Amino acid sequence: MEYFETGSLIPSVFTKNAFIDHVNKYFNGIKRKNLLATKVPADPISRQIKETQYISVRVKEELNKLVGNSNVKTTTGGVTDYLRNQWGLTDKFKAVLKSRYEGLKEIIAETEYEKRKDKIDDKESFIAAYSKGLIEVKIINL
Repeated sequence: MEYFETGSLIPSVFTKNAFIDHVNKYFNGIKRKNLLATKVPADPISRQIKETQYISVRVKEELNKLVGNSNVKTTTGGVTDYLRNQWGLTDKFKAVLKSRYEGLKEIIAETEYEKRKDKIDDKESFIAAYSKGLIEVKIINL
């Protein structure tokens, strides 16, 4: 968050009930449905790609209105990827994502333990080993 100005608000994390109330108050339709979903969609990447395509088309249309059709040029994802690498953003994105997912490891390990607790003797050892990547849980009937 190096681009936030000094004095900007620091967001807080909602409790589950506060999040549900917030979503119901401020969102409608598919957005509300997606935010309140309890399961990950079968193909979330496909949905994100479609949303990104839609946003790109809409942004281009709005820019065309402002500066004229001949002044707006679009490129493929390869150009974006090249520029991201040249500007050093790829490593920054990876660092941000890594720190996010590192915090989730223990939560995921706890969830995996709860699913299998009747078959695992030592909770702390399981969670520590799972968090370090020493245990990989496959979809198998344990």
